[in-house]
Amino acid sequence: MEKIKLTNDHILVKDSTKQEKTSTGIIIPETHTETSLTGTVIQTNSGYYLPGTEKLTKSAVKPGQTIIYRKNAGFKLKMDDQEYRVIKEADVLVVFL
Repeated sequence: MEKIKLTNDHILVKDSTKQEKTSTGIIIPETHTETSLTGTVIQTNSGYYLPGTEKLTKSAVKPGQTIIYRKNAGFKLKMDDQEYRVIKEADVLVVFL
């Protein structure tokens, strides 16, 4: 994977949400499914400053953790023929421990 540095409170996620199909094989588009997605954290930021303070805060998630995040969070990024999503840590709804 290419080397990147994430800024502020951004994290890199590999989407693991699968397309859904009906019993007859019709693919249900992502726009008609749930309001959140599941993914695996690939990389986190090195820390970020809380607004209005000088306190450096570490990321609440770690690489390898599975998360549920808001469906329309961040943006898609393609590296080495793989699709990832860069999202803000605030868009993470659930972290599986």
